[in-house]
Amino acid sequence: MSKFGIILMLLIALVSGSYAQAPERSVLELKGVYDIVFNFHPVAKQADILSEQAKYSLRAVRGMFDPSIHSFADRKVFGGTEYFTIWQNELRVPTWLGIDLRAGYEMNQGPFLSRQLIVPGDGLFFAGVSVPIGQGMIIDQRRAILRQAQIFTRIAEAERLLVLNNLLLTVTTDYWEWMFQYNRFGFYQTGLEVATIRYNAVVERIRFGDLAAIDSVEAVIEVQQRRQFLDQARIDYQNSMLRLSNHLWGENDAPLELTENVIPQDGLPDTVPITLQQLEEMILQSQENHPLILNYQNKLSQMEIERRYKANLLLPNLRINLNALQQPVTFNSENISFENYSNNYKIGGSLSFPLLLRRQRNELKLANLYIQDTQLELQQKSREISNKIRSVYNEMANYENLMITQERIVSNYNILRDGEETRFRNGESSLFLVNTRERQLIESQVRFYEFRSKYSLSTTKLVWEAGSLAGDK
Repeated sequence: MSKFGIILMLLIALVSGSYAQAPERSVLELKGVYDIVFNFHPVAKQADILSEQAKYSLRAVRGMFDPSIHSFADRKVFGGTEYFTIWQNELRVPTWLGIDLRAGYEMNQGPFLSRQLIVPGDGLFFAGVSVPIGQGMIIDQRRAILRQAQIFTRIAEAERLLVLNNLLLTVTTDYWEWMFQYNRFGFYQTGLEVATIRYNAVVERIRFGDLAAIDSVEAVIEVQQRRQFLDQARIDYQNSMLRLSNHLWGENDAPLELTENVIPQDGLPDTVPITLQQLEEMILQSQENHPLILNYQNKLSQMEIERRYKANLLLPNLRINLNALQQPVTFNSENISFENYSNNYKIGGSLSFPLLLRRQRNELKLANLYIQDTQLELQQKSREISNKIRSVYNEMANYENLMITQERIVSNYNILRDGEETRFRNGESSLFLVNTRERQLIESQVRFYEFRSKYSLSTTKLVWEAGSLAGDK
């Protein structure tokens, strides 16, 4: 071996070692990115707002059952003559059973009062109930709205998980792309440094007459090409950093930026190999727990409540009002008896019923059709989710095999490159073949990390398709 061959070998080893032993940098693992996203990402915060909106919507609907006070006053004076003074007050308490509790006091005076408004001189207390018979007895509009609002809280939670699942998939995709571009840039950077050293060594050997001058042209072309590859790789690497930086936020909504001092993890994600039996269990669980499935099931529950309400509208709207009456001057515990109230009460009722029921019957048919349509859509979505999980599992297994095979290819190309360099130093090969072998080695290394990136992403995508990427967050 010539002295220039020895120098070249040492310099190449030095460059490779210097890249491997670069100044210590901070490693940002995928779990760390997830923590940042869950705590500070605006979309994650928006997802939490969905649950808050549903909670306050439910509270607002429950306000339909809040007690209410009603007061009415009316007085007429004409020509100096007082015709009447009416003052009526009532407390209404809606209940979950559809019965309204009522209590109040009225004071009506004047010579021109309608006979039905005449009360004793000191007024009249009343207390009673308003009971629906038929329509509104089993379910009414406010109970239907409340039950739907209760279900909406579950819909909002499913929507929140869907948003987080999609967000984490985007974050994971950008993270593994960053990992791939970082390693790709590193390989091209090392390749350029080695090609530059080889070019300088070739120039020296030409100066001493060991090589022909044409070899310097071959060497400089290789340097120029690798510089082009490196420039493109640098742009791709920087762009991947920017894409991942979109998801990095700090306290007080401060955006964070990745720098070249922060590098991705080099290893594969912490996953356990999934057997076919575990795959089928994952599919079964997705049919029960996938946020999209839960969303459809909850919407069906809402539609069923709406259907029951529409069916209830086919009944007559009959309501009975019963009030016990009591004068304030005689209101004491001794007078609270059945005998007393059996002689002092007010009872009435109201009835309404459309003769043709065209609106009610057709709205019920529409409600049934909406349920049928949603059930069919749920069946299709369930099948799509199952097949997507199997499809991603096949991709993951394929990338795993490709990664194993590519690792062997890298090892073989490394042997070829080393052998070609040995032959070149011994004068048995050409610079063209050395560059070709090394270029093939670099491309095989890049391809290995491409498969590693896609395999890592597929492991995450499998969990995403099952709808459990966000876990219990």
